[in-house]
Amino acid sequence: MAENSKLKLLYILDIMKKTDEFHPINSTQIAAKLSAYGIQAERKSISRDLACLEDAGYSIIKCSDHNKGWYMTDQTFEDFELKILCDAVGYAPFLTDKDTRDLVKKVRDLATAEGEKLISAATYLDTTIKTDD
Repeated sequence: MAENSKLKLLYILDIMKKTDEFHPINSTQIAAKLSAYGIQAERKSISRDLACLEDAGYSIIKCSDHNKGWYMTDQTFEDFELKILCDAVGYAPFLTDKDTRDLVKKVRDLATAEGEKLISAATYLDTTIKTDD
């Protein structure tokens, strides 16, 4: 059980990294996402885990409307910055097509859920300028 709670805390941190002030997540939604990892959690334990993450220094904010839940404010990059990076990678002629797609996927994984949609929909990859090796 202790190992499961440690994993739960890491999964909650991962889930929170995909939130922002416009896309908060509540404890019911977090519990549903945790069940995909095979972890069962109660709403109260999720609240305690989020408080633990706050105590550890993560900037997790509770919405004024408590039904909306929480969001995280200390992502490394803003979504628009990640979009700029993906565009730069897309136009880099010294990268192969495969390397470009792999790198864009890695950068996209750093974005919030909304940022992932933006990057997937609006990143243009020009395969004609890419190197073969």
